[in-house]
Amino acid sequence: MQRLDTAADGFLACRIGGHLLAVPLAHVVRLLDYGRGSAPPLAQPWFGGIAQDGTSLFPSLALAARSSGARQGKGLLLSAGDLQFALEVDEVEGLLRLDAVAAEGSPDSSPAGAWCCPREWLAPAPTADGVILDVGAVARDLRADDGRLAGRFGA
Repeated sequence: MQRLDTAADGFLACRIGGHLLAVPLAHVVRLLDYGRGSAPPLAQPWFGGIAQDGTSLFPSLALAARSSGARQGKGLLLSAGDLQFALEVDEVEGLLRLDAVAAEGSPDSSPAGAWCCPREWLAPAPTADGVILDVGAVARDLRADDGRLAGRFGA
């Protein structure tokens, strides 16, 4: 079984719908308090809309069910190479260190199994209510084959 070394860089512990999401610190650019536009019709259920932070626009991802309409919220600005995107969160708890955990397996048995994002975006965490966000998997899905931002936004 492939192992994910989670002890090296640490994580930012976030809550979404009361469940723990561990986000690798190496991919966190900053915390956001931002406005989000409505998701376009026929968008994937995890596409929360377009995030606006000052004059910058980013795709905003909602791992749990999203509410309709424009709204204000908390989130993280994440980067994977030259790709940046926002992740909607309910709260940020602080820094977290985890022991090595399996990178394979399904988080379907965790409370996050009800989230609407693709399962390959989540890796099991050594906590009963948590999962780890695989930022690389998210970035692969958001990019078209030629490297442009496109990917799987549409249904």
